[in-house]
Amino acid sequence: MTEKKRAFDLMKSFKIEHAVLEFAGGEDSGGLENATFTDKNNVEVKIGQRLYTNQWDTKTKRYIDMPLSEHQILINEFYDLLANPIYETYHTFAFEGYVDGAVIWNATERTCKMQAKEQNTSYDYVTKEF
Repeated sequence: MTEKKRAFDLMKSFKIEHAVLEFAGGEDSGGLENATFTDKNNVEVKIGQRLYTNQWDTKTKRYIDMPLSEHQILINEFYDLLANPIYETYHTFAFEGYVDGAVIWNATERTCKMQAKEQNTSYDYVTKEF
């Protein structure tokens, strides 16, 4: 099964018709900023947030491993699949410039499109002798 097919299968299981994942970044920093999911009636669907297995413990001041439920593992997989086009395109956002955009998934049409605005920063290097 392809990742795209798996993403659409999960959209169906969560009763999500449209997904919009907004992202931004550049200069070595960036990633997913917001995710909005809607059903066939354009009503927002809440599935929860992506959680990480290591969380900061404010009492011990250390990262601790947090076990995830099977449902949470499925939510994490869903976010990863839907955000994959962002990271396939911009990797770690390690480039001179800035980008902001969105990945738009449509379950009915089985499409995934990215729209982004890129700004490239150019640097002029100056060498002087004194």
